[in-house]
Amino acid sequence: LTWRLAKTYLKLGKEAGRVARKEYFVNCVERAAQTIKLDVQSVGGYFFKGICEGKLGEVNGVWSSLGVIKPLKQNMETALKIDPAFEQGGPHRALGRMYHELPLILGGDLDKSLEHLKEAVRLGPKNGENYLFLAETYSSRREYPLAEKALNDLLDKTQDSQKFRDVRFL
Repeated sequence: LTWRLAKTYLKLGKEAGRVARKEYFVNCVERAAQTIKLDVQSVGGYFFKGICEGKLGEVNGVWSSLGVIKPLKQNMETALKIDPAFEQGGPHRALGRMYHELPLILGGDLDKSLEHLKEAVRLGPKNGENYLFLAETYSSRREYPLAEKALNDLLDKTQDSQKFRDVRFL
């Protein structure tokens, strides 16, 4: 229940104004940390703690966000060990996104991004963000035909979801 509460705070934080956003992300981190204290094998605890720490770093500014790189990576690697398919490939999606967004000097790596995002697509074929982020990484690598294919795969999933409503964006 506590990691689900963390997930709810994450969603609220994404929709809130700047001032309220910070409070929601702090609550998310606290609930996720509480989850880990209750169960050290809680994939949800590690996953949402990492995501919300990252979001909190974004809200606090560039210098603050630099301090969350290592904890985000550690939380996602722990989540991967417990259940890599959690949230439809969520730990791989988060790591893939992180490696894509980071500058090279801070550990950015398009090869690692691609590796994680391909695995996210494999584990979460119904999650639209997996395809979108994969396409962005291919585009950054100037592999435009593969980026186009990932986007077409996303469109195919989206068209299917109009019937079944099962493509998700976290």
